[in-house]
Amino acid sequence: LVAYRKTYYDTRMNPTAKRHLVEALVYCGNRAFKGGLMDRAVAFFEEALELRPSQTDALLGMGKALARLGRVFEAVEFLKQYLTYLPGDEKIHHFLGSLYYKLGKLERAESHLLRGKEIPDSTRRLLDLTRKRLAVESEFWTTESAHFRIKYDAAHYHEFAVAVLNVLEEAYRQVGDRLGYFPRENPVVVLYTR
Repeated sequence: LVAYRKTYYDTRMNPTAKRHLVEALVYCGNRAFKGGLMDRAVAFFEEALELRPSQTDALLGMGKALARLGRVFEAVEFLKQYLTYLPGDEKIHHFLGSLYYKLGKLERAESHLLRGKEIPDSTRRLLDLTRKRLAVESEFWTTESAHFRIKYDAAHYHEFAVAVLNVLEEAYRQVGDRLGYFPRENPVVVLYTR
C-alpha cells in the first residue's frame, strides 16, 4: 500500500498508479473488515472513494462496515449508490431491505426484500415480519414535525406524541450540531402502547 501511495502521489496524472492505489485501498479495507476492524475499514474505503467515487467494491465495503458500526443511515446511502452501478445485485437489495426494516421504513424494506428470482429463507422471514408490521401500522395515527414522523396506535395519545416530537427535535438539533451531521431522511418513530 505504501508503495502504491508513493507511486500515485509522485505521478498524480498516471491513471494506472491511481487504479492500483484504489485496488490496494479496497483490499486493505476488506482485510480490516474481515478482521473486525470496522473503523480502519471505513478509513480505507473513504480514501479509495476520494480517489474514485464510483468504485463499487469500496461503496459496498463502506456500506457494510458502516452498518456494522451501527451507522445505518450512512450505510444506506452507500448501498444505494452501489445499487446505481449494479442494480441487479439481489443480495445487496436484501441487505438494504434489512437496514430499511431497522430504520422503520417498512415500504422501502418490502420493496428491496422482494427483489430477485429466489428469496432466501432468512429474507422471507424478514419480509413476513415487514408485512405484519405494515398491516398493524396501517391503522396507526401519524403526527409529523420538521424531522420526524411518529406513528401511534390510539387517537388519545396525540398529546403524548407531540411531546415526544418536541423532545426528539431538540435532541436532533443538539446532536446534529455537535456531530456536524444531520440525516438526509426523516426517521420514523413508532410508539406501541399495547
